[in-house]
Amino acid sequence: MLGIPALGAGFQFPSCGCCKSPDGKWELGSTVDKPDFSLRLRRFGGRTYRVRHVVDSRRNILWSPDSAYVAINDPFASDMSRVFILWVAAPEKARSVGQLFRHSKTSVPGKELNGHCYFQASKWLGKNRLLIRISGHTDEAPTYSFEHEYVFDVVSGGFRHARSKKPEPVTNAGFAGCWASTGFRHATSKKYEPVSAADGR
Repeated sequence: MLGIPALGAGFQFPSCGCCKSPDGKWELGSTVDKPDFSLRLRRFGGRTYRVRHVVDSRRNILWSPDSAYVAINDPFASDMSRVFILWVAAPEKARSVGQLFRHSKTSVPGKELNGHCYFQASKWLGKNRLLIRISGHTDEAPTYSFEHEYVFDVVSGGFRHARSKKPEPVTNAGFAGCWASTGFRHATSKKYEPVSAADGR
């Protein structure tokens, strides 16, 4: 059994591994159901829920401080990565942050979202707010790299812009270079500029 992770910290578990919630009441683990990996949520002393399939075991997770939500990072493919939000009160209804973002009213151009676009949950800013990083490069010429950060409210489903990095031209928009620029090594491996929490919560 693995120890309880620090609040807001990412934890990368191996196949057939597990990770406890901060309050010690829940455990999220993975089992190999070839060709995919299956995530399972278990309440200690209670039932086990099969949450969803993911295509890569390199994902990492971030429990919210109150153990009500789990952010799941899943490097889905060479041109995209996904973030899912799991609410332990209704584990069968995992939500895709990318899908919610694409239907929200933000200033991120469609050519960025439709290019090599990687969503990544970075850290919890409170029990209901999650910092989301969106980065990658466009596929349409002239290609350029981009990076944005948004604060996602898991209750309302809304997004608030935190910061954006100045776009940079991409001369060789290959897979290797793009993947290296995403910083997906670990959800908390990169330091970010401070984000104001003065939004009424």
